[in-house]
Amino acid sequence: MSQRPSRPEPRFAPVIFDDDERGGPRGQPPSSSDVDPGLLRILGLVLGLAIVISLLVVPGSPLRVLGGEDSNRITPRARDEMPPVPEGLVALSRLYDIGAPEGLEGPWTLTVPLLEETSDPRNLAFYRYEDGEWTRIAAVSPVDGGDFARGDVDEIPKAIAVLRRTALARSLALIVGAGETPDPAGLNGASIVSVLAASPARTEGEGSLAREPDALAAAREATETALYLGVSARETPAIEALDLLLTDTVLAAEHIQAIMLAVQAEDAAGVHLDYPHVAAARREALTALVRDLASRLNDGGLGLVLSVPTPATDDPGAYDWPALIEAVDALWLVPPVDGSAYYTQLEAALAARVAEGVDLSNVWLVLDRRSHVRGVDGIESMTLRESLVVASTIERQTQGGIGPGFPVTLKGANISTEDGNSGLRWDDGAKAVSFAYAGRTVWLENRFSAAFRLDLARRFGLGGVVVEPAAQDETLPDFWNTVATFVEDGSVLRELPYGPYLRPSWRSSAGSIEGGEGGEAVWRAPDEVGVYDITLVVSDGVVFVGQQIALRVSEGQQEPAPTSTPEPTATATPEPTASPTPAPAATTAPAATAQPTASPTPSPTPTPEPTPSPTPEPTATPSGPPGPAGN
Repeated sequence: MSQRPSRPEPRFAPVIFDDDERGGPRGQPPSSSDVDPGLLRILGLVLGLAIVISLLVVPGSPLRVLGGEDSNRITPRARDEMPPVPEGLVALSRLYDIGAPEGLEGPWTLTVPLLEETSDPRNLAFYRYEDGEWTRIAAVSPVDGGDFARGDVDEIPKAIAVLRRTALARSLALIVGAGETPDPAGLNGASIVSVLAASPARTEGEGSLAREPDALAAAREATETALYLGVSARETPAIEALDLLLTDTVLAAEHIQAIMLAVQAEDAAGVHLDYPHVAAARREALTALVRDLASRLNDGGLGLVLSVPTPATDDPGAYDWPALIEAVDALWLVPPVDGSAYYTQLEAALAARVAEGVDLSNVWLVLDRRSHVRGVDGIESMTLRESLVVASTIERQTQGGIGPGFPVTLKGANISTEDGNSGLRWDDGAKAVSFAYAGRTVWLENRFSAAFRLDLARRFGLGGVVVEPAAQDETLPDFWNTVATFVEDGSVLRELPYGPYLRPSWRSSAGSIEGGEGGEAVWRAPDEVGVYDITLVVSDGVVFVGQQIALRVSEGQQEPAPTSTPEPTATATPEPTASPTPAPAATTAPAATAQPTASPTPSPTPTPEPTPSPTPEPTATPSGPPGPAGN
């Protein structure tokens, strides 16, 4: 079934800047005629948002559809026979043909009955069957005691079934902090969960380990996936302690013994060494420590993985890749956090290792869910929500009192292009949504940027992916379905965000908005006195976040001349958007370059090109909602 793509209904959480004079008459919320259907089609503020949802149980078919008022127009019916499924997949349900009129807008929640009860959520997904081909469309989870599987889809497929993948194309690992619980959406397909719970330390002159007791308990309650004790040296005291113990074989041996005792105390399945700041002069000592620890762990049937940084040059410094890969189960490659250097530095490092004959199937790429801002003081991490809060900051330009009908100039302080800021845009070099302001550049991580990073892993034949931080956190992006598709069948669909979604949008509870696309707008006050809210909504193409400023309209005011001096406003952090809906593929977008593995194996060993060519860049943002990126 080919359905007309439709935009999702954006939802956002406004942040109200209380003015101290609030208390007079309030402005009325905007009517439906105030909403711009050509851009965001926001259905009003959250306090006035109402969605009517109905549940349909179709007679003769136990498949259930949860969606909007059009759900009664959807008619699923089970087939008597199941078509053959590809190798590496098994069917857990019947195949359901679904009849739906053209143009129905999602998202939809489908609940499909299973042939046999299961409580195991691993590698379960909805698969679309069309023209004799099976395509994974969404992850699902067992519900109703394991008799059904439930998941969300953006559009209704012609035919759908629940399949489980028994052979994965890539490996998946998660990294969480001590005492944290992994995001359930990320556990599907994960083989390792590393809990960063220890670090090198010095105690009375001896090399030892600082550890948080019972740090793995929360993760153990949430999953049966193998838990590794993460030993990290990211902060200065741990970095200095590690450097010291690498200068003395006795201290190194004591460190290894301390790790082994901690593994036994935590009942861990292995160790994850996270030592990203080792000096080049400690190369041999680091290799020796890793080999000795691997030998001790292997004797007990335990695993070892090692995080390594991406070198800035062809010289990997302290990290002897061939020797380390021989000793550990996998190297977890940590990319640079500077978006402008991500691809140039990472691709150069991987190409150099290929030239040395390194088997990259034992290298897993670390995906960082945090966004990053580069300023004069360096690079710092921030959440996606924090990034959008910065982008949606409002400044009032026009000073003085506001009378009925007065114009008030407002701007997005950090995205107004009239002030030399870049505004929210797609950065072709970083392959991410970005904005620059006041000497700072912010790169936002979301499902669009994740797809391009996974495509790099595919092109170089990397054996897996590691997600950090992987604890459940609504302020971080949800790209689990993108990761799961790559892990299960090795494919990745590169998409660009829908261009108009990156443009700022202004809303007012009364009065009118003039202009605004460049981040600066004029609010024309209504004729009635009162306190009114003006909202600036911004988006990374998936999540919509709004901030509000409250302005009082009073009688007897004299209209002032505009001034360039901004009025300081309070700051606040908005609530995250509720379950943002991924945008469907556009019909006008160029074809994607994803190359799925036809018959994935548990331990693939793809051979990358000696000098992989960078993926050509998209030529333009699609004119419709998100679709495949260009070749």
